[in-house]
Amino acid sequence: MTDSQYKAKKWLMNYRSFFRKVKSDRKLLEALEAIVNKCVSTYESDGSGGRDIEKSKQRHEDALLEYSKQRAELESEELKLINMTNEVANVIKQIRDSDHKDIATDLYLRDMKWEQCMEDLHISKSTLDRKHREMLTELAKILKV
Repeated sequence: MTDSQYKAKKWLMNYRSFFRKVKSDRKLLEALEAIVNKCVSTYESDGSGGRDIEKSKQRHEDALLEYSKQRAELESEELKLINMTNEVANVIKQIRDSDHKDIATDLYLRDMKWEQCMEDLHISKSTLDRKHREMLTELAKILKV
């Protein structure tokens, strides 16, 4: 891999890494939401289980505070992801070769695995490897790296 291909790949990988981080953070927020909901159902029970209502209230407040903090962080990350996605999509649109454009879209914007990309494009691994390197060369020229 040439230096310019490496720089182009690094640029795409930065996007994909951030995309995956946001995806992971969404899952974390869903887990926190479940905890908040569980705390609410425990707190709102009739009390026949002999639970300490004050401790339940405190757990609920702590969970709600953590959920709010994570939600605010996720909203900020998602705005950044939208901007990054637009930037990457606009650069990919400039790629002239349709196979190269499809490869960049599948592997980086859609975050597909290589096997899925090979199946989607109906090509072999060796062809995907070659066309991926060609795509990185074309991308490097667009990015001027």
